[in-house]
Amino acid sequence: MATQAITTSSLNLSFQIILVEASLGLALSTAAFFDRNDHRKRKTANTGWTSEFSTT
Repeated sequence: MATQAITTSSLNLSFQIILVEASLGLALSTAAFFDRNDHRKRKTANTGWTSEFSTT
């Protein structure tokens, strides 16, 4: 009975670790995605800014 309780608690712990890792991975991938979009926006903003001043 005691061994059964130990195995269930360790299973729960490993499952929680898997959940945490999955949520962390999701958060990191979304952060990278938004960062990429931000870079793209900044690039277009920079090109617009330079072309605005280059047309004299």
